[in-house]
Amino acid sequence: MIKKIIILISFIVCFKTSYNQYVINFYIPTCPWVGMNISDVKELQCKIYPNPAHDILNVESNLLKSEKLAEIYILDVFGKKIYSKKVLKGKDDICAIDVSKFSKSVYILRIRTENGFIDKKFVVY
Repeated sequence: MIKKIIILISFIVCFKTSYNQYVINFYIPTCPWVGMNISDVKELQCKIYPNPAHDILNVESNLLKSEKLAEIYILDVFGKKIYSKKVLKGKDDICAIDVSKFSKSVYILRIRTENGFIDKKFVVY
């Protein structure tokens, strides 16, 4: 029997008005992974550090090393693309992204290739 998994990304946004404090919990399903074997998902690895970040966010992923072309996107809490970069195979094993001009918030880093994508949550403070 092959076990299947569904990966769901969640993050919380808090804000305060003069009268109340609100907490919104977002859930974003990562559709390309639905129904993939557990061993397939383990092969897609991505490490981001430091998290939370202030100046530079470093990205390491086996997708950057193995795919011909990868694209790195950063999405804000509303899903709007605020950063993108194309990375060629073998050129960059670690990608450094300057986040010093980003607002303090929660973001999603997406590495996309022709074979799929990985999403990672990070915070800028």
